Amino acid sequence: FVPGLIMLSRLPDKRILFVGGLCLCIGFILHSSLSLLYMGTSQDFITPRYPAITFDSQIGKKLPISDLLHSGRKYNHENHKLCVIVPFRESEDNINQGKGRTKQLELFLEYMPRFFKSTDIHNYEIIVTEQTQGYRFNKGAIMNAAFAMSFHSCDYFAFHDVDLLPLSLTNRYTYPTNPRRQISSVKDHYLSETDLDDIDLTDDHLGGVLMTTNDQYVATNGYSNAYWGWGFEDADVRTRILMSGFNIDYAKGEAGVYRQLPHERVFFGDHYSTLGGEARWGWDYSSLLRDGFVNHQAEGLRSLDATLVKVLKNAPKLKHFVFEIHSAFGRGDKDYQ
Repeated sequence: FVPGLIMLSRLPDKRILFVGGLCLCIGFILHSSLSLLYMGTSQDFITPRYPAITFDSQIGKKLPISDLLHSGRKYNHENHKLCVIVPFRESEDNINQGKGRTKQLELFLEYMPRFFKSTDIHNYEIIVTEQTQGYRFNKGAIMNAAFAMSFHSCDYFAFHDVDLLPLSLTNRYTYPTNPRRQISSVKDHYLSETDLDDIDLTDDHLGGVLMTTNDQYVATNGYSNAYWGWGFEDADVRTRILMSGFNIDYAKGEAGVYRQLPHERVFFGDHYSTLGGEARWGWDYSSLLRDGFVNHQAEGLRSLDATLVKVLKNAPKLKHFVFEIHSAFGRGDKDYQ
């Protein structure tokens, strides 16, 4: 612009031309500034309101749920990142279905990366979320905890049982339009490799493998923290999703077939949850939720009371967190696992 202005100043009526050229120069500068400002507020270039919270800084502290759900949020883009959250606990006794889970976890961590590579899912992390020993297993709470710790780095999630492996390459762990149950049936090995049953799943729960986006999970307030003991949190979360106004997609046919890894089972032991300090059928609470007597927006992800105890693994594709759950609601007696 400067050489152009010098040339313009030598022409007749140079004052007018000079002012016109100066206006053009100022206009160009303003246009560039506004363009940068616009880019700075787009989804791909937005500056997080809160700084990212590091894992090490949280060890031994209660999770600041409100801060974590705003920390360094990566906004959705074409190359969505998947977080696979795997609830886990190994128990010496088998009251709460925890015995033999370490071997299952080893097989899962060996199998799933190969499966993702074969199905062109490359942008992912597997996040193992483990509960400390002591109280009954609270699957919903430790999945909430893992979600809060990884919210800043992933766009969508698969909440995945450790004993389920997808069998078909047509099973795609892609970004879901609606919350989606990824599993349609299981080849169930109860006590041995020879005891094989094909079990088709009903649509009244979202157990096994549930996929949601970040925003869908936050809108439903995640899983309930009230289910101490094995079971019923998967029926509860289905009610939460429907009550939040979302449709649910269900895998059908061969694409949704999984193999269930064998482990020692305690029949009936995994059908009870502890609520209100007494052993009751878990569906008591889920029935209250379904009938409108429980506000799911008041109890769940945002009300989670948990401490990050350890970070056992912090690799680009694999995280392993250990949490202690403090919520007293329905916790029951200690040392009953």
